[in-house]
Amino acid sequence: MSEASAETTVRLGPAVANLLRSIWRQRELVVLGLLLGLALGYWGLPKVLNTGSTYDVTVRMSVQKSPADSIFEIVPAIGGPDGQVGASTDVLKDIAIADRVAKSLREQDPELTGTILLEGLTFTAVPGSPFVDITYADPDPRLATTIVQRYAELYAEQRNKVEMQRLDQALMRLKVYATTLQGVDRQAVNEVIRKSEVAKLRGPVTAVVGQPIVTTTGPPLSRPVTLALGLLLGLAIGAGAALLVETAFRKVITPTDAEEGSELP
Repeated sequence: MSEASAETTVRLGPAVANLLRSIWRQRELVVLGLLLGLALGYWGLPKVLNTGSTYDVTVRMSVQKSPADSIFEIVPAIGGPDGQVGASTDVLKDIAIADRVAKSLREQDPELTGTILLEGLTFTAVPGSPFVDITYADPDPRLATTIVQRYAELYAEQRNKVEMQRLDQALMRLKVYATTLQGVDRQAVNEVIRKSEVAKLRGPVTAVVGQPIVTTTGPPLSRPVTLALGLLLGLAIGAGAALLVETAFRKVITPTDAEEGSELP
């Protein structure tokens, strides 16, 4: 080690020690800084650092084949034509329902309209099943959850009501038609009527399954990370405040302080 580097090390040693002593004398400020940093890490930093994140909220629906369509062998609107497995998602887009949801959320988002809401919804059929995933993306996870949940519930309620009315009408027509038949034909129609009445007891053909699932497409920071950043920031603030106070109001507390102040050995 050269003489210059050795001299630099010697000079740095007392300087660091003096710095640490100054901070220690104002340790109350350091503690306050750490508490402030803890509060920032818990409440402030998550809001600031996660503002660029977008949350995708998904609700799964069970969309069964219409019993009325099964009676008359009509290609179902939901269930997929030509033997296609899953659900045809086009009929799930209902502007009237979207308008109802948008109006109910006018206080939370004044700019939200039914058209904007419907454009933001994504409908994805799950292959090999009657399930459909409805997804809405928004920077506010609570708003996105409310939108997709209400839309799915209103759609299920409306479709169940319509399908029940169609089934009742189909059964009534079948019963009238059965009175005009005899023998095997009448037995066949009565069997269809029996199966249709059983189908009514199975419950709704459309239902929301499970709870909404929230995922993020941005780079959000976890709570431990924001707390650690907050503590580091609080430590820096507390230490800076301590050094500022020590510089502005120097005190002679120890012999070392007297030597530093008088610049005498």
